[in-house]
Amino acid sequence: MKKTVFYFVAIALTASIYSCKKESKEPSVIGKWEFYQTGYIDKTVSATDENLMDWSHGCSTNKDYAEYKSDGQCVSKVFFDCSDNDAPETGTYTYSNNKITTISSGITEVVDVKSLTSETLKVELIQTADYSDIYVFNRAN
Repeated sequence: MKKTVFYFVAIALTASIYSCKKESKEPSVIGKWEFYQTGYIDKTVSATDENLMDWSHGCSTNKDYAEYKSDGQCVSKVFFDCSDNDAPETGTYTYSNNKITTISSGITEVVDVKSLTSETLKVELIQTADYSDIYVFNRAN
């Protein structure tokens, strides 16, 4: 009987230790991201001031999105209207050193990841030494 009680206590103690242990999982770019805001930084005015506005979706029932898949494939879709006649843009991507590099239709584009949480992704696309585009995404459900 004492042996049985000991095993139950040991199992309960082990379970409580592991259930209290929090994993420090880093947020991932993998997933579907809906456009939320867009804007720019004009470094001739300020090196850090972001001028952001809400993203204007072309269709109220379909949100424009970018999706990064675990196999290195990426898809983006902008709905110009609700007809859904336009094919999504597809390509490949890599994520390293806070940079997302995409290749689609033979064009390579690199964006700097400014912030990444489990719910929000903010990137900067540097256009010139003085001007950058900013895009903010919310993780799709």
